[in-house]
Amino acid sequence: RAEWLLFLDSDMAFPRDTLNRLMAHGKDIVGANYPQRCHPFVMLGLASAGQDTSKQEGLIEMDHMPAGCLLIKMSVFEKLSRPYFRCPFDESGTITGEDYDFCERARDAGFTIYNDIDLAKEIRHIGVKEYAYDSEEVQKTMNDYAEKQKEFSTPPISISVLIPSRGRPELLKMTVLSLDHLASERNSITYCIAADIDDIPTHLAAQELMKISGNIKILRMDR
Repeated sequence: RAEWLLFLDSDMAFPRDTLNRLMAHGKDIVGANYPQRCHPFVMLGLASAGQDTSKQEGLIEMDHMPAGCLLIKMSVFEKLSRPYFRCPFDESGTITGEDYDFCERARDAGFTIYNDIDLAKEIRHIGVKEYAYDSEEVQKTMNDYAEKQKEFSTPPISISVLIPSRGRPELLKMTVLSLDHLASERNSITYCIAADIDDIPTHLAAQELMKISGNIKILRMDR
């Protein structure tokens, strides 16, 4: 019985060692992202929230991956119901591709999906010509999208958190570290900690957090 299932679309051009490179990662689901082969030439995969999309090598976690170059461990299917690939409709009546639907169900089952960035730079999606990550049309679309994101991006949200920190230094540390972990941009958060002058444990905890988080202000209160 096979241990792996490799998807390679007939309109893909790829290196001879594609299978070996994908298997070497040892991941349940890993592939190579590639662009649409017609206008607007967008990259078809979608990175997971919080991932560094400017990363130029290695692996990156994905929410959705196209299945034109995708390697899946057969054990993944044991946790999914049949049919494994289907084309459902969303609320607007638009068809969700079978590869996107598969990725959503796989993530719901606890699997992480990866894009091999190095391999993604080498594969080609064949249309009227071969389109790739570094194709002029693809780069123009990505640059245009980045500019539009700047134009329509919403201002950062400011959140104030009041923590009863006196006698609770561990609660203070746990709260700050949890918010840092959830935030997409850690540097956009400033923590203001009101601590009594004689509350030594809170001051020590705040000093320790400064080494980790950085954007911390201590407001010394005179009781």
